[in-house]
Amino acid sequence: MDIVETLASIAEQEGVLDCRLDNPEAGAGRGYLGNINFVQLHGKTKCGKEKQLHFVVKTATTNDTLRRTAVINVFKREIQMYKFVLPALYNFEKEKGIGNPLASVPQCYYASSKTVPEILILEDLIQSGYRIWNHTLLMDDSHVRIVVQEYARFHAVSFALQDQNPLKFKELTKNLDNIFDRFMMGTGTFHAFIRKSKLALASLDSNTKTFTKYKQFLCGVEQKYSDLIATCNQYYVILHGDSWCNNLLFKYNKNSNSNDPVDMRFVDFQFSRLGSPVCDLAYFLYGCISKEVLDNMNTYKHLYYDTLCKHIELLGSSPNDVYPLPAFEEHWQTYSKFGLIASGLIVFVLLTEKHEMIDFVDVTEAGHEIGTAYNYEIANISEFNNRMKRIIEHFVDNNII
Repeated sequence: MDIVETLASIAEQEGVLDCRLDNPEAGAGRGYLGNINFVQLHGKTKCGKEKQLHFVVKTATTNDTLRRTAVINVFKREIQMYKFVLPALYNFEKEKGIGNPLASVPQCYYASSKTVPEILILEDLIQSGYRIWNHTLLMDDSHVRIVVQEYARFHAVSFALQDQNPLKFKELTKNLDNIFDRFMMGTGTFHAFIRKSKLALASLDSNTKTFTKYKQFLCGVEQKYSDLIATCNQYYVILHGDSWCNNLLFKYNKNSNSNDPVDMRFVDFQFSRLGSPVCDLAYFLYGCISKEVLDNMNTYKHLYYDTLCKHIELLGSSPNDVYPLPAFEEHWQTYSKFGLIASGLIVFVLLTEKHEMIDFVDVTEAGHEIGTAYNYEIANISEFNNRMKRIIEHFVDNNII
């Protein structure tokens, strides 16, 4: 497949003709599982007016060693989401009269899993004014609020669709197996999560109740984590699946000095699967929030559930039928632990300096599992300990562990 021809075809569909591609390698970068290029097309409308189009072109890795791991299936999952699942959710909201259907998802122009490398062409959110969060910082109240509300709206679509058209929902998700579990186990990343969870024990004073409780929690933590990432049997939704702060983009008011976001988008649906909505929430919340936000967790839980209920009602279903409050509270008591275990590796990676990172390709070509790429030390270990101590204390103080 010729990417330039595909981009020209997309431009024509957007009403832009005689396109030329400027600096196709500009902004090129390598993600965890493939390559990302930011491309710009110049052309003219039918009226002869100059116009620019901006796209993000994501291609799967072409490294043979890496492709033999579970990595390629993860990239194909994102293609599956953009080709089939997300459009179906969009259409459902549109049919229900939602003014801006599935607003938190980027526009996809092209997706193919039949090419090598596999490819996705998406809107360039950066050109539309969206910015990625500075991952070295802890997230504040205004950013947490908008993320929690958008997750509530996103999850509400699943609840309403499976309530009103269970056969369609079943057909839509029949191939949405637990890609997160497959990737974790198939690449050794599962063990990286476990190792960082155990590393966090060093952040605690051994003479405290918190230390004792967390040490007890770590007994059999491998099985606990395996159970938590297994598909939920009741009250499940289609998850974003990889809800750490690097996959959240925010937009701000250009005419204001406020740092509060006015809009946001989710990116990277490579780990999308069925599961408890709390998995998305806990993975996000415990990975990047400040002590102030952590201390007010009940506020964000209530905000999530209230927003979820309102959107479910807008879509024509009853919250009490599809996800009653006691079920949400029970899920929180269970699946928030997924956030606790995941937070060790998330916080570790967020505090990693660029020069400390180990490349996935280097690891796999040396004959090791991808999960061993996280076997390094970080200079910011004291900040890691501070953040993990607060998170663990939260779980103990709230009798979750």
